[in-house]
Amino acid sequence: DQIDEPQVAAWLANFHPVDGQPAHDRADPLFPFRHPLTVDRGDTRVTVGWIVLGPRPDGSFHSKDELQAVREAAGPIARAVQIVLARQTRESAILSEMGRLKKEMATLRLGRRTSGRPAA
Repeated sequence: DQIDEPQVAAWLANFHPVDGQPAHDRADPLFPFRHPLTVDRGDTRVTVGWIVLGPRPDGSFHSKDELQAVREAAGPIARAVQIVLARQTRESAILSEMGRLKKEMATLRLGRRTSGRPAA
């Protein structure tokens, strides 16, 4: 079955895990397996996302080997997510500063024009 965006949004609104703790719920028909993506930030571990798996087509839960593979992949995936989030934060700050500088330059140019000096 396909899962649509409203289903996921409703599920997510009711998903209240304890930070960094696995939150498996075999009775959940949408995402019975949930594994946190955690990274170290200083002295604390922070959850940057979750790996969620839906049920198998036959309704059974995933095998121990499948779940172990997901757990092993979680560390590298968490680090990749952290890198992307840090890059997005940096790029957003740079774009914000560029916008501020453009406004400041426009103000300075306008001030030069109104004072009778030629614009640069």
